[in-house]
Order: sequence, then C-alpha cells, then structure tokens
Amino acid sequence: MQQVSSHKRMESHDLPVRLREQFSLLKAKLWRVEISTCLVWMVLSLLASFLGSFSLDRWHDTPNAIRGALLLAALAGCGVALAWWLWRWVLAQRHLGDYSRLVQRRYHILGDRLLGIVELSSDQASERGHSEELYRAAVSQVERDARQIAFADAVSIKGLRRLSLLNAFLLVVACILWALFPGALIMPGSVGFNHSRTFSATRWCA
Repeated sequence: MQQVSSHKRMESHDLPVRLREQFSLLKAKLWRVEISTCLVWMVLSLLASFLGSFSLDRWHDTPNAIRGALLLAALAGCGVALAWWLWRWVLAQRHLGDYSRLVQRRYHILGDRLLGIVELSSDQASERGHSEELYRAAVSQVERDARQIAFADAVSIKGLRRLSLLNAFLLVVACILWALFPGALIMPGSVGFNHSRTFSATRWCA
C-alpha cells in the first residue's frame, strides 16, 4: 500500500466562512470605533481651544498672537487625529494577521492558533509546502474554540467612551458660556477665536 506523506504541498485556501464573517464584523466595528475616535478628538481640540481663549479673556484682552496660537493648536489637533485615522485605514491598512493578534489579546483561549491558521491560509504558506492535514486539523480546532466567541468584542470602546464623556462635558460648558455671554462666540475678522468687544464689556468683575 502506498503511504501518503503528511508533508504534501498544501493548496492555497480561503478561511472558513464562519471565521471570515467573524473577521468582517470585527473590522466593521473597529472602523466605526476609530472613525468616531477621530471625530471626537477633532471636536475636543476645537472646544479646548475655544474654552482656553474664553478663560484668558475672562481676565484681560487676549493678544491676537495668543488667539492665533490657540487656533493653530486646535487645527493641529484635528490634523493629528485625521492623520492617525488615514494611516490606519488608508496608508498602512491592517491585514488578517493584525486582526488575529487583536482577537488573541482579548481571548487567550485561542493562543497563537488563530494567527497560525491565517498564516497557513496565505499563498506564501502554500508555496513553502506546509501539510494539508496540519492546516485542516488547525482550522477545525480553532473553529470549535471560536464558536462561543465574538471577535468584534475584542475591540475596546472604553477610550472612546471616556473621550465622548469629556466632549459632552466641555460642550455643555461651552453652551452655558454662550448663553451667558453670546459675544464670546462671535468671531470677527481677526485671527483665531477672537471675541467681540461686547464680551469684553460684559466681563465679570474680579
């Protein structure tokens, strides 16, 4: 009887449908969380700049140079947030191996096996001649362990939640200040978040 070698050249495979669906849900949630984080950082930069200018005007007329610096700081914050998002989703897109590591950090039960089958399913792995039997056995084991796991839950939203709460607080403060001092939100043609003289006339007495 002819013996079948366990090191037979492995054909290139797609991941099983169940795992591909899990990765798709993970990627979609990560996209939503990171685009939301980017937008929240932008709003936070603008609010912080406005409130900083408001606080300075509480005590004296802020020079245009400082107003300009605050405006540039706000724009820089927006630029950094946007660059961070573009880097992660456009310029240096992540691959299944990166998503596998993210899942494995959350679910230690998978060990390195999830990343292992992702690497085995690649064209490079098939070219190196890994065992077909090894691949099928590894996939079967990972699928069993992943049945009760939602890959999307590996995406943490704690940071986004904290930033959102901080944004909400600063927005409430800004709205209260606008209601008390409408002139604080009027920005004439000078540089930055320049408040009108109306606000200067209605400043609190120290």
